Amino acid sequence: MKLGIFKVNQLGDNVVFLPVVQALRRRFPAWRLDLFTSPVAAELFAADLPPAQIHAMPTAEFNGAWKRPATLARLWREVARARLDATLIADDQGNVAHLLARLAGGRVRVGILPRFIKMRGGLTDIVPLAPTLPVAQVNWEIARALVHRLGGGDWPATPPAPDLAHLSGDAVPVAGRIVIHSGASLAYKRWLPERFVALANRLAERFEVLWIEQPHTPAAELSPQVQRVAPASLGAFVTTLRSASLLVGNNSGPMNLAAAMGCPAVILSGPSHPVWDPIWHADRILILRAPGLACLPCDPLERPAGFCQNAAEPMACMTHWSVDDVAGRTVAWLERWAGQ
Repeated sequence: MKLGIFKVNQLGDNVVFLPVVQALRRRFPAWRLDLFTSPVAAELFAADLPPAQIHAMPTAEFNGAWKRPATLARLWREVARARLDATLIADDQGNVAHLLARLAGGRVRVGILPRFIKMRGGLTDIVPLAPTLPVAQVNWEIARALVHRLGGGDWPATPPAPDLAHLSGDAVPVAGRIVIHSGASLAYKRWLPERFVALANRLAERFEVLWIEQPHTPAAELSPQVQRVAPASLGAFVTTLRSASLLVGNNSGPMNLAAAMGCPAVILSGPSHPVWDPIWHADRILILRAPGLACLPCDPLERPAGFCQNAAEPMACMTHWSVDDVAGRTVAWLERWAGQ
């Protein structure tokens, strides 16, 4: 069986998808899996797939390939060389993925069909799902439908946490170490940069604080007590995170990595829909979501809105949280999980 898998998206999206690939690899070792993903996520799959079966392209370039015939032709050649028997299309994939799956011509093509997909008829099996399922569970159910369609037998009810051992190595948490990651793929999902800096400076008076360097966050005002870290790879970042007693960040890829490893975290969720809340070690993840805002969730179920939808009070979901609020909750959350 030659199975093609389309999951070209951001890091966090791929973290919650990783259990699908790992379960398929371990359950069907004779199958060849060709994964189409993004460069930022490719390292996630390196323990389960050889390099020749990981096809990486930046998300924007992949999704815009329909406007660039040369790029689309190159993608089609890669898909054609794989000679796919079946295709699994992840929940958030766009028209290019659906088109390539259709052109590949495998006898089984499984996925969901959101309203924004114009490439109708690309799937042989459309998976009906409740719209409020957690994203990790959505992709797990797509995989279940694929396995059932191919006669692969039963499939577990829920996805296990991703296995990140190939990235984290033998790192262990250091008591009192806090990692701060101020990034997110889209600007409207980030807490204010100056507040992250003020938070880091305050926490560094009592704890060891590691600041993950981000291009969009001016860190000139960081205290010398804050340790700046610029991981050279995803593996280096995961190892750093694995050494932490707590992560503070936005609803983004690092949040999902922390949830996978059971690292306690304080997360400013902002506009993200609750379907993105972690399902693994959820009791260790403190989600800060502004109460009572009619504009939340800003992001619809099918895809990110892309910008703040609150014209009357822009970024209200993020400005709601002061440095005092977050610092107090962070210290309390760290003390709650100390030694566990």
